Amino acid sequence: MDGVTTLRVQLKSRLNIQQKYLGKNIWMAFPHNKIWYLVEHDRLVEKVGAKTKWLKSPSWLNEHGYSSGSINPELLECLAEDKLGPVYGVVLDEE
Repeated sequence: MDGVTTLRVQLKSRLNIQQKYLGKNIWMAFPHNKIWYLVEHDRLVEKVGAKTKWLKSPSWLNEHGYSSGSINPELLECLAEDKLGPVYGVVLDEE
């Protein structure tokens, strides 16, 4: 970003949050609908908490993580500021 700072990035095939990443300054990179997103993990958890019920799910509460290939319109709008750009080539088999 600034030519000096190195980001610690977890590359995922879809939106993914994990309790083990909380407070560790990790960024999440994932494609959705042929667009790449890059967002700091804890900020992603905040956005997910504000726009979904995922943080109340058994997956998050018991398994300590949540991932989804489906993103509701409200969360997708909230992630607009985190768009990197289009996916080039075949990366995933999407709908």
